[in-house]
Amino acid sequence: MEFLLSRWTRVVRAVLCLALLGMGGVTQAATCNTAFCTLDLNSTIWVNNNTWGSDSSPAGWSESITTNSSTAWRTDFNWPSGANNNSVKTYPAAILGWHWGWHFQNTGLPVQLSANRDINTSFAYTVNFGGGVGNVAYDIWLHTQSNPLYENPSDEIMIWVNSTGGAGPISQQTVISNLNIAGSTWNLHRGNIGWNVWSFVRTSNSGSGSINIKAFTDYLRSNQGMAASKYLTSVQFGTEVFRGTGNLNVTNYTASVGSVAPNPGGSQIVPNGTYRVVARHSGKALDVNAHGTADGSNVIQWAYGGGNNQRWTLTHLGSNVYRITGVESGKALEVASTSTANGTNVDIRTYTGASNQRWTISATSGGYFRLTPVSSSGSALDVAGVSTADGANVHQWSWTGTNNQQWIFQAP
Repeated sequence: MEFLLSRWTRVVRAVLCLALLGMGGVTQAATCNTAFCTLDLNSTIWVNNNTWGSDSSPAGWSESITTNSSTAWRTDFNWPSGANNNSVKTYPAAILGWHWGWHFQNTGLPVQLSANRDINTSFAYTVNFGGGVGNVAYDIWLHTQSNPLYENPSDEIMIWVNSTGGAGPISQQTVISNLNIAGSTWNLHRGNIGWNVWSFVRTSNSGSGSINIKAFTDYLRSNQGMAASKYLTSVQFGTEVFRGTGNLNVTNYTASVGSVAPNPGGSQIVPNGTYRVVARHSGKALDVNAHGTADGSNVIQWAYGGGNNQRWTLTHLGSNVYRITGVESGKALEVASTSTANGTNVDIRTYTGASNQRWTISATSGGYFRLTPVSSSGSALDVAGVSTADGANVHQWSWTGTNNQQWIFQAP
């Protein structure tokens, strides 16, 4: 089923909603049941009874929102069946940041994508659509303006963690299937309703979890050309209901913007970004063997073909120490143990921040660099046996300065 109703109605509704926004303190154990009424969940997040698509519903609909604690809220709804069963009627949601205006200040938003800030969220909920159709999803907004008020967004990112009864997003281009992002598998739909709509639909429903929104914006920057100059202005979490009688009960929800990573070493030797990493002696790229995404997948060299298993995102942690993350897997380049021995293998694994997953980058000559695991300061990332063959293994070895230990960062 496809989302057929244009969201332009939302703009008008949301502007009207601004008149209702209060600036008071936290309200808990409270309920409201009028269209676009709002309740404060805590000092940064508020809940909006956003019935933006109600004009396409038969008469007799109803909806309310209730806050139960600083991290818990629910919505109860009745959206009857009728002529417009394929259109979204509502999106009651918890909101951090912008929604055609600002409700709270000091939320950490907006933040420019180039700042590479983590935006960590967690959710736990139960949902019942009463045999109807709906989703549970994040709705994330981006602008070209640094501090928008009424301006429309340039991009909308939806992250569906639940799809029930055949609900589906707007989708005007070929679906990109089975993307591994943030430890789960997603299908990406793309549409446009006056701005870009990117919908990541989880291949199986999840009732709880933790998500770093940055993993999704990093994917769009690296693979879909999203500009790093854009500003992420809003993170929302709620349910889009097409039709049905039931409720969404959110038992725990958090969302916050991470602090800027420390940079005691001054300017970065290599700018944050996504690169192919090429060995000096062979001209071949650092590669995750056979497109592996599991913990422990081996790292080799291979002629560059543009695959995401050959693309790596650098994140500066300070003092020219970096996290190096595989684009395809979302996992960190690491020495397979904290051993300092020559020949210890290099693979990928879920990032924990351990010293064998952090790399010091230092210049050699001609634009090339040495990559040294923090866990073994005398070692370097090395292509075994100075081999130039596709599939040659990559491991750690004592630094000798040979060309199989020197790497260049190139645009992917």
